[in-house]
Amino acid sequence: DGTEIAWIDFVEDSDTYGHHAWTLSFVRPDGTGLRTEVVHLPGGAGGLVWSPDGTQLAFWMVVPDPGTDAPVAGLGEDGDFPTQIFVINADGSGLRQLTEDGDNRWPTWSPDGSRIAFTRGELSFKSAPDGSQAAFVRPGTRQLFTIDQDGSDLRRLDGVMPDGPIAWNPVE
Repeated sequence: DGTEIAWIDFVEDSDTYGHHAWTLSFVRPDGTGLRTEVVHLPGGAGGLVWSPDGTQLAFWMVVPDPGTDAPVAGLGEDGDFPTQIFVINADGSGLRQLTEDGDNRWPTWSPDGSRIAFTRGELSFKSAPDGSQAAFVRPGTRQLFTIDQDGSDLRRLDGVMPDGPIAWNPVE
């Protein structure tokens, strides 16, 4: 409804969440009602989008891949950090993870708010001498998926391979 702007921020030294914290914050378009660090996001995050009714936000956030035993770490400039799709209520409550496999990015809501479209890339891993692993999105593996806003009914759209942000037509 245009009454608030939300953003994800990296806070170097948060009084609430400590050193190197990713947080969700809000402000009204006229600059009033500033609410910073409303919720702590455990990993780096991005791709924040409002649901059509303004009650939820979807975004991607870095999480360790559940299929690996060693901690996931970047190995130089070629490493990727696997991300998953999350949804949170607009008041900062109810953080929930919708996806678990691969590297998922660029969520966008359907016009009726019932589904979220996003891209998923397949991951490969490379081990470092210290036992950590770097995750890599295999080139040419990104595909378009949709999922119900509650995390059910995951669907892959065969033959569609976007490699960047996507958008759902806003007309119902």
